[in-house]
Amino acid sequence: MRQHTIQLLPLTVAGIEAVNANSDISFGRHTHDQFGIGLMDSGGQKSLYTGVAYLLFMAWQTLRDKTLLSADCPGLALSHRALIQQAVVANLLNPKLSLFFLAFLPQFIAARDVHPTQSMLILSAIFAAMTFAVFSLYGIFASAVSHSVLGNHRVMTGIRWGVALAFTAVGIRLAMTVQ
Repeated sequence: MRQHTIQLLPLTVAGIEAVNANSDISFGRHTHDQFGIGLMDSGGQKSLYTGVAYLLFMAWQTLRDKTLLSADCPGLALSHRALIQQAVVANLLNPKLSLFFLAFLPQFIAARDVHPTQSMLILSAIFAAMTFAVFSLYGIFASAVSHSVLGNHRVMTGIRWGVALAFTAVGIRLAMTVQ
């Protein structure tokens, strides 16, 4: 099964490239223009410098904002069950996860495996369990430190300056790009 997949991959890529080359609707200009990305092509320097100005404006606004962030969002309070359901649905609908399983896990299944689908499901379940354990630890750690970090004025000032510097650096980098 794996050999057939590897043999068909170049043909699939060639087919997608052929469709893309002959159709603006598949992956080309139509899709990009719908989302405004095509403006960078047609707007030229004007849109580039508008983006730079916006990034610098965001940096300035970040520095001016003196309010502390809060981890409490009363309008968005979700039960633990609803939060877990939302996370599961988001991950199931994320195509990157499925593509990762299809690209990464087959290399650990023997070519002569009698039940490759079953082996793939077992490996996927092991990976999911390990991911759940690690992300649970991340969540517990983040919950434990969030209030102390968000409530510390010095830490929040450092974060604010870091974000403002990142906006400024990206803006300067964008301004220096040659088209």
